[in-house]
Amino acid sequence: MDTKKILFIVGLIGIVSGTSMVIFWKHKPATLLKQTLHETATIIPSVATENRQEVQLCSTLPLSGELSVMGNQIFEGMNLMFNKIRQDPQFPFLFRLNVRDDHSDMEEVHKNVRILTKSSKSPLFISLFGTDTIATLLPTLHEDKILALFPVEGSSAHRNQDTRNAIFFRASYEQEVDALVNYSANVLQRKKIAIFYEASDWGEAVLEALKRVLDRYQLPLIAQTSYPQQTLNISRAVDEISISSPNAILCIAQARPAYHFIQQIINKGLFKTVILGLSSLIPIQETIKESRGIEIITSSVVPDPKRSKLAIAEEYRKDLEKFSPNRPPAPYSFEGYINAALLVEFAKTTKIPWTTDALLQTIEKLGHVKFKGIELKFDASTRTLSSNVWLNTGHEKEWILATKKDGNL
Repeated sequence: MDTKKILFIVGLIGIVSGTSMVIFWKHKPATLLKQTLHETATIIPSVATENRQEVQLCSTLPLSGELSVMGNQIFEGMNLMFNKIRQDPQFPFLFRLNVRDDHSDMEEVHKNVRILTKSSKSPLFISLFGTDTIATLLPTLHEDKILALFPVEGSSAHRNQDTRNAIFFRASYEQEVDALVNYSANVLQRKKIAIFYEASDWGEAVLEALKRVLDRYQLPLIAQTSYPQQTLNISRAVDEISISSPNAILCIAQARPAYHFIQQIINKGLFKTVILGLSSLIPIQETIKESRGIEIITSSVVPDPKRSKLAIAEEYRKDLEKFSPNRPPAPYSFEGYINAALLVEFAKTTKIPWTTDALLQTIEKLGHVKFKGIELKFDASTRTLSSNVWLNTGHEKEWILATKKDGNL
């Protein structure tokens, strides 16, 4: 592409959900406006700020509603990294993070993506949250309208070469479930496993992952039951799952319905049943332990944000103390921080002007490396950088890095 035709953004852009954004730019020929990734690389716009180029970056997150704790933690984690480089005058560029609240509503997700791509002129999105969000945006991704870096999502259905415009940092749900089942069956000897799950794309994705994992371990699925998304209607599920008397239950639910479900199955006499879950259950882990004496075993795609001695974890805690001293370390905040740190690292090795194709090629060339202590390698078949899964076996216990066997965790 003739560099003289590149779109230059020369105005100052506002940030944060709901704020207006004023952009001024030089016109470019109409033919260039119609270009797509299939014809030529899409420019990632930047603006000269503080004698440095500021890259426009977007996200839509659940900043209010049922998932707001996780959405805000991801947002805060990303901002930690971007604030850090902003205060370093030697750093050659900055990131302007434009975020809108989608309230966990898929119509709002679509609306936010349209608004953000129009207002910021940027196709670059980071840390999109949830299986439902990625499923909703698949047509947009396949049409090369946006580039989704490091979605906070683990469905295997979205990790393939057909979705080239999505790059994942985190391990898949199947890898997380494999680690949990392996620990339950082989360490705890709890092999009668049932699942309680949210009736959503997320819940269904984890259910299918569990079925595949149990098949590999030659274990039956004792029971499966769901609850309606964004509700606390769990009584029917409690009755159904109690009949099968499982000795381990994979709980794929948000914190509030999970808490009520666990309370009720204890009341049904299943107080010796092991509760397994993803990192969405970590917020209630301490409360359940103190109130009912039950340990929840959770998986995590990041190391222990409070105690890990890996360089990235120590850096995260140091920056958290500096920029947000009242915020405790948390897994989703840490994941947002890692996502931002990875983007910064890849951007440093991508030639300016940045395009979506150039950034993709930089990431796709990544061989086996240790990034501040975390092992990474780009897997072209799954579009994923990390296969690491840690197990949090209880409040105040050291997290365990799951090991791989025969290609599985």
